[in-house]
This record gives sequence, structure tokens and C-alpha cells, in this order.
Amino acid sequence: MSKNDDVSFTLTNEFLSIEIDPNQGADLVSLMHRESGEELLWRDPRTSARSGTAPLPMFADSFYDTYRGGMQELFPNTADSSVVMGVTLPFHGEACQLAWSVRREHRYGSDRLVCMTDLTRYPVRMERTISLVPGEPTLRIRSEIVNLSARALPYTWAMHPAFSRAVTAEPSVLYAPFACAVSHPDKFSENQSFAPGEVVGGGSVEGVSTLTLNANDAGTTDLLYAQPDQGWYTLRNESSGLTVSMGWPVEQFPELWIWQECRGVGDFPWWGQHHIVAVEPHVASPSRALAEHIVAGTARELAPHGRLSAEFTLSAELTSLDQIPQGLDTRGRVVLRQKEKEHTA
Repeated sequence: MSKNDDVSFTLTNEFLSIEIDPNQGADLVSLMHRESGEELLWRDPRTSARSGTAPLPMFADSFYDTYRGGMQELFPNTADSSVVMGVTLPFHGEACQLAWSVRREHRYGSDRLVCMTDLTRYPVRMERTISLVPGEPTLRIRSEIVNLSARALPYTWAMHPAFSRAVTAEPSVLYAPFACAVSHPDKFSENQSFAPGEVVGGGSVEGVSTLTLNANDAGTTDLLYAQPDQGWYTLRNESSGLTVSMGWPVEQFPELWIWQECRGVGDFPWWGQHHIVAVEPHVASPSRALAEHIVAGTARELAPHGRLSAEFTLSAELTSLDQIPQGLDTRGRVVLRQKEKEHTA
């Protein structure tokens, strides 16, 4: 199938329904939990109906003109635009801004979507295979990146899911295997919950670290970084029990970024109108242009004619509030442990 033939592609099983847009990054623009009827990804009502037909946006301002929320793959640059190897790499990289070809395949009793694109500013081919695990509430994504040249290519890489209020409305808690988080080292917004560089300890329940998310109307915007021991997290609405879990190879993506936009006091691009929480596996932190990561020694390098691959999972289910997330099983589903009862004298 050639690029741009269809507006969107969908996959459905008994638990989840998903939608991707081939015209802009093959972004995951919808992840629906069928039992609750809830959309799990944040979507901007202003731009969610648009498709990415504009010229490649170089800078943050133009990127946000067509940013619809959902989940993007960021490559080869995960922050500000950057001149690397003689070319400007756009804000958040090319991968989430180009059109992709998509074909539907039927394998082992279920469908999968195979997405492909060639970058224009790096000699790189990207392929992403998306499937719903049969009989499970789990989305599986396999991403492969190939260097088509004889040059080593520096890069940063990330997955960027932004979640809806179905899972982030207060009280909402992030469960993950990290000791603490650290606020972005420089001023990030006009009103922050955490000072630049502040260590955020969070809490712990049944041996798992927890971070209670900021309230929807906190008026704050924050970016935190954590280094989990294992590649998983669970985000749960502690009122409804609606739970989203993500898994990834932590040896490739050792950094976890936690972005909370809680109707912040700033103007463009959010104007104090939105509550957005993104919890993102990254190869490096903090948020800065690829050229700066190269200088700092925190960029990765894709070998000449080299190949990268990584597998991610996203699962969603309703869980009991008296059970605590402990990790993910081989199917990408959250493993739960009964909360110990408090003893009274």
C-alpha cells in the first residue's frame, strides 16, 4: 500500500480497539478500553481531526500546530530542533511527522499492521509492527531502525504516550521501580510543583515506588526524570481502578520522562486549557537537542549499516484498588499483589 491511501487503520480484539494515522508518523491516535468505553490516550480536540499534510515542521511552534496527542515514536531527535551532520533535525525528530506506508497482514489468527517510512534528513528506514495480543488486553509494538549508509549516526529515541483523564484524573498514581525522580535541571515553566533539579521522593506501597500525579487544576507544568531498575510502569486511576501499563527494554531505554501539564499558567501551546500526562521511555535525559546530547556524551550511535530493534507493550484493564502493581508478566499484563491489611491494637 502506498502512503496516504487511507485516513486511518484500526485493530480490535475483545478488550481493546486502536487506531493509527499513516499520514502523520503512523501515530497511535486512539487506544480504547472496550469494557469501560474509555479513551485512554489524550487527544487535542483542536487538532485531532487534522492529518499531517503540512511541510516538515522544524521547530516546536510549528510542531504543536498539528500535534494531536496519542502516542508518537521520537527519532532521531527527542527535543528541540538540532543541527547534526550538516542538517537540521526537527523538534521531536522526523519519525512522528512523516507519512508512513501501512499494510495489514493476517498472522496466526489475528491481524497486524506493518508500518514503514524512510526519513528525509537521515539515511534511515524505520519499520513498526503493531498488533493486539489475541485473548489479552495488550497492544504490542515492535520497532526496527536501519542505517542505510556507511556513516555512524548519532541519535536519541523515545516512545511518547500521552494519557487521558480516564487514567490521570485525581487521585491517580504512577507505580514504577525507581527510587526517586528529579525535576528538569532548568526552569521548565512559569509555575512548577517542583523546583529545578529538585529530588522527588514519592512514596512506596508494598515495595513499589509511587508518585501521586498532580491535580488537573493545579496550574502547574513539570517535567521529571527517573531511572527505573526494570522496564515497566503502571498508571492507575485510584477511583475507578482503570489501569494502563507499559513495558519496554530498560537496557535500551534507561530513562523515564514524566511530563505533567496541569492547566499551567503559560500561554502557547496549551493556554491553561489542558490536563496532559505523558510517561515516556527514553534513551537519555534531560530534554535537550541531539547536538547537546552529543557534546554531553549521552547520545547513542547507530553503526554504519547497523540495525536497532525494540519491543514495547501497552495493556489496559480494570484492577482492584486493594491490589498493588508489582511488574508485568510475559504477556505485558500487570502483576498484582494483595495489599496487606493494617493491623490495629
